[in-house]
Amino acid sequence: MLPAAASDGTYEAVVAAPEGPGTAAAAAAAVALESSATPAPAAAAPTTAPTPSPASSGSAFPWTSHWHPVAIVADLDPRRPHATHLLGIPLALWRDASGAWQAVEDKCPHRLAPLSEGRLESDGTLQCAYHGWQFNGRGSCTHIPQLRGDEKAQATACSSKRSCVRAYPVQEVHGLLWVLPDSSDAAW
Repeated sequence: MLPAAASDGTYEAVVAAPEGPGTAAAAAAAVALESSATPAPAAAAPTTAPTPSPASSGSAFPWTSHWHPVAIVADLDPRRPHATHLLGIPLALWRDASGAWQAVEDKCPHRLAPLSEGRLESDGTLQCAYHGWQFNGRGSCTHIPQLRGDEKAQATACSSKRSCVRAYPVQEVHGLLWVLPDSSDAAW
């Protein structure tokens, strides 16, 4: 038997009937169960979707305009990058050479490899494990090893927006690492 709620708060047990002969007999075997002393109505009113109240009909909550905790700082190893998620965004967290925590989207713009599987360089940049591209805390590419020896090509490639990764502001407050999921210039 499957319970079905009626509009007046009572419940009705419905027997799932097999198809074929005997279906009418099985449907007639439906038994009314009541949650109170009143009998269940013969026909329940059709249910409709709830209408939003005037107070909730405003705009949606601005999730990207608020700081969110993503990690307990004591649980993070400052010698390596860490993977986490915030509002469906994969993030790579690491501590740079100055001791500040950084957060970037956890995918290298070159081949979309997870940056959290990379390593930290002595200058505080995060190096992708796949092809070695390096990124600073603002998401700018600082070095592409395949262009070693050609400074002009290195400067051109690293200054391209296509070689940057999305970066997010980070704060360390009360032993927690907080990230603002807004990568716009206004957020910094």
